Amino acid sequence: MLTFKEFKGFAKVENIKERYKIGKVLGKGSFGTVRMALHRKGKIKCAIKMISKESLQDQQIMRDLMMNELEVLEKVSHPNILNIFELLHDDKYFFIVSEFMRCGELYNFIVEKGAISEMEVKILVKQIFLAINYLH
Repeated sequence: MLTFKEFKGFAKVENIKERYKIGKVLGKGSFGTVRMALHRKGKIKCAIKMISKESLQDQQIMRDLMMNELEVLEKVSHPNILNIFELLHDDKYFFIVSEFMRCGELYNFIVEKGAISEMEVKILVKQIFLAINYLH
């Protein structure tokens, strides 16, 4: 099975579609779009955040924050923290390849569910605290 542990930092790619089959849009933000994807060789389902380099061109502080956050995420391994598999870039985009989260973002999960029980809140808060404790 293909693993991504040997990848660190942004690697240059000529054509992301040679490496990944890009699927539907999962979400959009101010700097980019997240799409479902499948690693062609490893058949690994993942999510790819595509960040336009142009959108960060005049925002050096945002680019620096993104790079710092990704440097940390590449180093950590915890069940309650999103795994970053691979960091890629081409002439126009940064590509952040991460594990695919079946339920999406926590906020959207809660909103779509409508209401969550006290027990579910306890579980979620415990997972968040475990992740924060690990990062410290």
